[in-house]
Amino acid sequence: MAKSSHIAQNIIVSLDFDGCIGIGEPAKVKWAKIYHGIDVKADQIVKDTYPLGAAKYKELMLKVTTEHIMDYELDSQVRDVLNNLYKEGFRFAVVTSRSGPELDAAMRFVEGFKLPISYFHAVDNKPKDVICTKLRARAMIDDSLFKLVELLNTPLTLFFLRREWNTHEKVTGDLKDQIHVIKDWREFQLGLLELRDLHEAVCYYNALENNFTQVKKITDFIKQNPAKASQMLKDYRRLAA
Repeated sequence: MAKSSHIAQNIIVSLDFDGCIGIGEPAKVKWAKIYHGIDVKADQIVKDTYPLGAAKYKELMLKVTTEHIMDYELDSQVRDVLNNLYKEGFRFAVVTSRSGPELDAAMRFVEGFKLPISYFHAVDNKPKDVICTKLRARAMIDDSLFKLVELLNTPLTLFFLRREWNTHEKVTGDLKDQIHVIKDWREFQLGLLELRDLHEAVCYYNALENNFTQVKKITDFIKQNPAKASQMLKDYRRLAA
């Protein structure tokens, strides 16, 4: 099938940083020992459970999230997944609650690991839907369920990255049809490739141009006609085989 207007030149995807790209728990444990002289477990490295209290936790985090950002671990699958998707036409923007020096540190981390991410946006204490909508992003990955719930009424396809620290957050009821629970970045990659094919199919059969200006129209059609969109995807894949 010849490339035409139903095939997007680029697909914009929003990425959360903390807990998805950069894993901060090891750095927090390390520097809690150095700065405060205490041994802590991963489930104690949050404001509500830090043994020395919220004030000391904030003091620790001011250092860890900036000066010691390179002690964060890079998720083992991130580099390969993002590089592979980049070759497929996906483009990435970090959308994060970090700002100021913390945002600069996240950028330094991404640059240090040579990840194919060029855009960084601080939400400035606003829901992420404001930035993601302006970006015309088609998907978002986050390890915080409540942040994804804030995005339910946007064109974004939502991916909840299951981690050891968020097992208490349950995707139940109607959320199961609206938020994709994934166990790792490989599943995210597969989900995005499926999303790409679905958008191509909808645009092909509805004679829509597959670009960022049409994202809402594409996703509205899918939400309003899930069975029809699914059949379009099957037919499109048979056509392309």
